[in-house]
Order: sequence, then C-alpha cells, then structure tokens
Amino acid sequence: MSTRTSALDSLIFGVDVQSGDVRGEAPSYAVVALDGESVDRDVVTRRKLRRRIQSEEPAIVATDNTFELAADTDALIALLGELPSGTQLVQVTGDERPEPLSRVASRHDVPYGKAPMQEAEAAARLAARNVGHEVSAFTDTTEVKVARGRTTGGGGWS
Repeated sequence: MSTRTSALDSLIFGVDVQSGDVRGEAPSYAVVALDGESVDRDVVTRRKLRRRIQSEEPAIVATDNTFELAADTDALIALLGELPSGTQLVQVTGDERPEPLSRVASRHDVPYGKAPMQEAEAAARLAARNVGHEVSAFTDTTEVKVARGRTTGGGGWS
C-alpha cells in the first residue's frame, strides 16, 4: 500500500486562495479540513495556515494550483521543506499539464463550486480519492549516460 493510499483515512487539508495575492498583499486562504466524513471550514492568513499545518500535521495538503501557496519555485521548495515529515503537497489538477478543477471534479463525481471554500473542499475530496499529483522538490531519478571511452593521454596512431 502506497503512502498516498494509506493517508486517505487521515486528515486532509484542501486549500484555495480566498482573497489577496500570494505575490502581493497578505493573502487569506479558504481551508477545509476533511477527516473521514468530518468537515471543518475556516478562512486563515498565510501564517495561520502554516501554523495549522505544523500543529495538526495533515497527511495531505491539497490544492488546485501550488503557486497559490508559493510565489515562485524557490518559495515552493521552501514551503515543501517546512511541511511536517508525514505531510504531502498534492496538486489535484495534475502535474505539468493541469486540467481545470471543474473538469477533474466532474470526472470524479465530486461536488464543485466556484467559491474558494467550495474549491478547497473539492480539492480535499479529490485528494481523499487519491486524485492528483504529489509535488516534491526532488525525485528519485537516476540518469545514466553512455559515451565512448576516452583517455587523457596523447592520442593518434603515430
């Protein structure tokens, strides 16, 4: 059983920007905490969101766009480093070629609305169904390059 599958019976946070901009004025976030069938909704600042993640240690933090949580790649890597060791960041709309949240929610029969709280809940419910792509700063990839043999000494056939 993968860690994603085993996390599905655990606490999952769905997060969406409520107001503001992650690159500008302090944004506020719609947060839906899904624990089985128990649902808790809240609007929090960025600081309070990070404190809740640290204190409650959800198995998954789900969003439709990771760049709603971080202004750029460096900030995203920093955010990933701040997550508790058992917490995964999941983008439920896909990886390199994300789909609209409305389409993903419809395909998986998850209720969807355009309000930030409804989008946060849809993200949490999709992650609970093992939908989405885990965001990680590093991958377990090994690259093998094959090249012809070379020597450092003098060359030629003389």
